[in-house]
Amino acid sequence: MSYWHRSHHLPGVTSCYLHGINLCEHIEIDIARHRQQIVLAPSIVDPVRRANKSDSRQENFAKISHELLFSSLLEIAPSHRTSVYENGLRNLGLSKSKRRIDLNGLVHELRSFHNNFEGYCCQDRLLSSQLQPMRWVREIFARPSRAIHPICHLLLIEFLFKDIATFRDKLMGCQGAEISDKDEVISRKKSKLPFDPDRNKNKLSDVGISCRLLAQELCTSVTSIVQLRRRMGILVSERSKTITQTKRKNVHDKLRSGMSPVSVSEQENLSVSTVYRLLHESPEVEAVHKKIKGEQELDRCRKLWKHLCKKHRKEGVTKIRSLASATYHWLYRNDKAWLKEMCNQVPKKRVKPKNRVDWKKRDITLRKKLIAYVAKLTSQVNHPRISKSLMLRRIGDAMARRNVVRLPTLWKEIHNQEESVQSYQIRRLERVMATYLIDESCSLSMILRKAGIGKLDPILTLHLKKKFNFTDC
Repeated sequence: MSYWHRSHHLPGVTSCYLHGINLCEHIEIDIARHRQQIVLAPSIVDPVRRANKSDSRQENFAKISHELLFSSLLEIAPSHRTSVYENGLRNLGLSKSKRRIDLNGLVHELRSFHNNFEGYCCQDRLLSSQLQPMRWVREIFARPSRAIHPICHLLLIEFLFKDIATFRDKLMGCQGAEISDKDEVISRKKSKLPFDPDRNKNKLSDVGISCRLLAQELCTSVTSIVQLRRRMGILVSERSKTITQTKRKNVHDKLRSGMSPVSVSEQENLSVSTVYRLLHESPEVEAVHKKIKGEQELDRCRKLWKHLCKKHRKEGVTKIRSLASATYHWLYRNDKAWLKEMCNQVPKKRVKPKNRVDWKKRDITLRKKLIAYVAKLTSQVNHPRISKSLMLRRIGDAMARRNVVRLPTLWKEIHNQEESVQSYQIRRLERVMATYLIDESCSLSMILRKAGIGKLDPILTLHLKKKFNFTDC
């Protein structure tokens, strides 16, 4: 083709949507003489080179990317788009209920459908994340307004609807298409907001308002209102059916002894939230429980750090810290002096940094690359002067200049291949003389003008006299 296709430059596309062959790069920008000029695609294809047939998965992805590029879709509200995805999942049987999605099943089916994204340039990014595999699938449904790369949406659309035309029909037919981003923001503002207890102190102290009505007015839970009123000393009626005074006392005693709320809930046959409510409504019990838990955590962290220091003493503090980073950070925040003393007892391990680059191998590789580049240039009839800057620009100017000592062979080759100004001028003179030698009326000034030389120096004068028998120079 004599022009570039936009469909070939879409993210992740490595195949031609029309012919189903792999795309390849065939223009070397580094050897272009006019760097500010737009490089056009070649109009003639080399008949010797054979096109490689692309994989079916890459071909389908290129087609659906091309369809989306020319689909002329209008702006889609995130909530509307997510509802279309959810309807597609229900049709495939990947929803647990009306509002719940089987995300684990969806991830498994997506990986099977796309063959673990084999052949995609971003396979690692699609399969893994910092927290959990294929986190982008969960983000699309849990946080619709968050920006996700178009490749992720295209892969999901291909799995659910096969093509863009079907996806567009589902968008038009889905209920609630008129909901916009602005409406979504407004509805979010009307949702529950955290309240300030100090600002609503008068309402909390008004016993004429029930806890349930006050919770509805302040957009919070009844449990929070009950806890705040009991902290203020206001009497709130007990739930006699579930929590008696004896059971309350047993819960407080066990919490004072340092038992965890989960263990207390199992022993007293109560829910964990009820135990936490009883803990928070009594500041005295909460303070004692917090102190005991802190002491237990301090003892546990100290024992673990001592054990690791004894076991990995020769490996240094850095290795021990990597094995138990959470323990290190907890001790650093809560027992810094003891931690510093223990770290000082571990001998410091000084490791000499290893070179990440094999400079000897790089030196040989760059020299071969330079020789091939110079040979390619010299094969051209009218090639530019082979200067040091031209050669360094090809192999990496800044890197080569910064590591002159580490690349001795390369720099020796650069000095050998470098063409001087006089040699370049002599080469241009010889080319012009070979062209105009038959014309006896051609003067010396015309030859110099054709060669682009303004003034003769002694070396050029001597060359003209010896080789071309010029006597008037």
